[in-house]
Amino acid sequence: MPTAQFSTKGQIVIPKAIRDRHAFVEGQTVEVVDTPAGVLLRLPGPRKPDAFGDVLARVRARNTYQGPPVSIADMNQAIDEMFRNDESAAPT
Repeated sequence: MPTAQFSTKGQIVIPKAIRDRHAFVEGQTVEVVDTPAGVLLRLPGPRKPDAFGDVLARVRARNTYQGPPVSIADMNQAIDEMFRNDESAAPT
């Protein structure tokens, strides 16, 4: 479980993985809610949908494949072979 420490000004840094998962950005406002279980940070109101280009950029940034392009036909063939080789995955 990630942890954080308070600075002398009472500030904490939310771990990057959590900021990325919730799409927190610099300058963004969050609600701080005191609950019986602890402190909850919540985005105020309904969240505005991200622009398609922003979503696509985040998806591309997570792609770590470094090999040559693979065609859809090659992917389908690999999936077919996987099911042929795994009898437990075959439909009954």
